[in-house]
Amino acid sequence: MAVALTCPAQMQSGRYFENIVGTTWQTTEKFDLANISELQRFGLIIVEQEVDSIPFSGTLFSFDEILKIEQLNSKTQERQTLLECSYKQDKSKKQLFLFIDDQVLIYSYLPVSTGTYVGFTKVKK
Repeated sequence: MAVALTCPAQMQSGRYFENIVGTTWQTTEKFDLANISELQRFGLIIVEQEVDSIPFSGTLFSFDEILKIEQLNSKTQERQTLLECSYKQDKSKKQLFLFIDDQVLIYSYLPVSTGTYVGFTKVKK
């Protein structure tokens, strides 16, 4: 008698924007504190390598207890912190809430393909 066993593949932390605490994502779009509240759409790619080996400059989003947004210069490996803020993720509605000073920015998100890219669209209040 033959028995077939199947084991679910372990999903890497962060893929499909699940279990994001401890993950870092990158975009090549330029961010600064002045324009972040005006940003309507952007996309993030999960960083699956050491940050020091990222081959192109861009903006990093590091999700831990707080969200840290940094500008990365890949030539010098220098990072400049643009913003640190609280955030909340509503997985059932696929929304990300950013708490910046006295405002709340709400973005709906949609993971695509293999879960390494997530597109964000600002929710109108």
